[in-house]
Amino acid sequence: MGFWIFVFAALAIWLIVLSVKAKKKRRQKGLEEAILQAHRTGNWEIVDNYCVRENISDAALKKTEKSVMLSLAEGGDLEAMRSLVTSAETAEERCRWLTKLSEAGDARSMYRLALGYSEAINAKSSVDSFGEDPEKEFYWYCKAADKGYDKAMAAVAGCYYFGTGVPKDKEKAFDYAKDCANRGSSACCFFLVDNFGFQFDNPHITTAERIKMMERVMLRGEPESFAKAAWKLGFAYGEAYLYDKPENEYSDRRKAAYCFVLAYVLDKDLYDKDKIIKAGYRATQYELNKWQEDARNLRYNPA
Repeated sequence: MGFWIFVFAALAIWLIVLSVKAKKKRRQKGLEEAILQAHRTGNWEIVDNYCVRENISDAALKKTEKSVMLSLAEGGDLEAMRSLVTSAETAEERCRWLTKLSEAGDARSMYRLALGYSEAINAKSSVDSFGEDPEKEFYWYCKAADKGYDKAMAAVAGCYYFGTGVPKDKEKAFDYAKDCANRGSSACCFFLVDNFGFQFDNPHITTAERIKMMERVMLRGEPESFAKAAWKLGFAYGEAYLYDKPENEYSDRRKAAYCFVLAYVLDKDLYDKDKIIKAGYRATQYELNKWQEDARNLRYNPA
């Protein structure tokens, strides 16, 4: 009798173990299907709801999601590769997937890959650092630029300007950036003014070109470049007053003051009250309030 009790107990335990394993397997399969569905539709609430309902931990979710993305990425799914770039825990892993995305023709990934090979990024010991390699940096900037990626165009010009992965040639940097700027590259507009157009009486870029290029940069509505472009516009409109030079057709005290205000509202490091005063325009409180609102909304409207 004792023998059969032992057998039935062992059988019951075995059945319970099988049941637990089966349930765990169903939960895992359900989670994988939820992740796949979310990946296809872009609705990740599906996964959140499933995890709450099945009491799945964040750690289990993270592990399963990475496994699913890895399987999809190995099959050529670009969105899965992008997900793996984001979730990468090492520079080597990030480099691997950025390289695959770049080889598949993704311009933004080409640009990020080039950044990972840059000396400047490596100096910061960033997770995006893949080891300094100027030749690879230049190569991937060029590939991204050929795809029309705006920041990469300026980066290629910068490589020529500083001699990164290619012989140093400032004239070639200027010609390349000017050509890209004429084809609509705002980043190259900023590069040109930043490196060639800030010096007064520069034969490369006229004041009219400087103004037009900086306005194009500001229309992109990116806070950092907006502030710097506004600062340089302040000098373009106010150089006669700031440096006791003869006025020209672009000299405008009000526009100079307006641009300086836009710049320092967004970037206090650019603040120089003396230059605003020296521009010689006394703004009303109404104007100052309006200008500050323009800055906060990344809006350029000097009229």
